[in-house]
Amino acid sequence: SQLTIAIAYLMYAGYLVFAVLHSHAEYRRRLLLDEALLDQRDRFERLSREDALTGLHNRRHFTAMLDAAAAKVRTEGAALALLILDIDHFKLVNDRHGHAIGDACLVAFAQRLALFFPPSDTRLLARLGGEEFGVILAGPDADSAFAQARRFRDVLAGEPLFCEGRAMPITVSIGVGRFEATRHGDADDLYRDVDAALYSAKAEGRNRVCASPGVPAGD
Repeated sequence: SQLTIAIAYLMYAGYLVFAVLHSHAEYRRRLLLDEALLDQRDRFERLSREDALTGLHNRRHFTAMLDAAAAKVRTEGAALALLILDIDHFKLVNDRHGHAIGDACLVAFAQRLALFFPPSDTRLLARLGGEEFGVILAGPDADSAFAQARRFRDVLAGEPLFCEGRAMPITVSIGVGRFEATRHGDADDLYRDVDAALYSAKAEGRNRVCASPGVPAGD
């Protein structure tokens, strides 16, 4: 009878060990699955607001942030400026050197832009599509938007981009505008003003900075 009891205890102890190990393995499996799901969620969330080629924000996130910044101007009176940049004659880069070099130039341009306008709480950079980029400047940064745009244009014109080992001379046309509650009903109005300024820069010969009404040329 003692042997029978010992065997029963051993079997019960073995069952307990098996149950504990199985429970731990199941816990680890669920933990790894939860971590993978969280990682996937974060990755999808990042991709939803990031341009896949350049790593800058995409147009969707840019639009949402511009809307929020314009609303803040109306409620708090904060300063807000917008730059829209378009690489000059970019189609010729693709036609002459191929799309791989063209993509490399877009990446190099985005890096140069981020170096000149380091992203922060008051700056947001985005690729709006193709060779067009946008910069939102809020707070104190907005006060010198035209001067900053002009300096960036000059630096870019003086220092070629290096794309796949090639030095590529690139210039840019820039439209600049400030949000004015008396002039702009919303962010779309500001965008249209700045887009018109960009069109003027391109029409005047490119490699220029043009401002929408209300932006002093000397700021």
